[in-house]
Amino acid sequence: MKILKTSLCFFLLVSSLYAQVQNWDIRLLDKLNSAPKPQDKTWQFISNNSVEIDLALPIGLYIAGSIKHDATIKNYGLSMGVSFLANEAFTLLLKRTFQRTRPFEAYPELIYKKGTGGSYSMPSGHTSSAFSTATSLSLNFRKWYVVAPAYTYAAAVGYSRMYLGVHYPSDVLVGALLGSGTAYLTWKINKKLQNKRKNR
Repeated sequence: MKILKTSLCFFLLVSSLYAQVQNWDIRLLDKLNSAPKPQDKTWQFISNNSVEIDLALPIGLYIAGSIKHDATIKNYGLSMGVSFLANEAFTLLLKRTFQRTRPFEAYPELIYKKGTGGSYSMPSGHTSSAFSTATSLSLNFRKWYVVAPAYTYAAAVGYSRMYLGVHYPSDVLVGALLGSGTAYLTWKINKKLQNKRKNR
């Protein structure tokens, strides 16, 4: 009986917290998303081209490293590519796990759909890829003129997904954490592998 009461209290607590988060999510999204405006095209452009940028950077670095015979640059490109692929796999897994409906589908009377959104909502794949790219660049090229534009780009992608009505703020937040975490983990593993090769 005691276990049943404890389980019931826990369930009610989790349900209450989820409802509060969902309310916060939709209220904030309602403020960020708005009726169609001329600047929509700018945010659509950022959103629609982000994945191509995230793919082009590691490929470009690897090719540049190969042309210059620079093993370090090649390694940066390879590490970024691995981070991108790992991030995509984790994102897909989480989308299938949560199966969260897109905001424009769940609240069609409130949220304007101004961009494209394929499968499930949680987490934001565009955001996770952009933050994976930004974090990889920042870890490999530790200069302010790389770090600042990289994270500005990633933040713009995250904002665009909310502005266009295809993701909740929590989708974007989880995407940012996932992308950054995947990139950091990949960088850490790559660093250990490189140190082992040097010590041989």
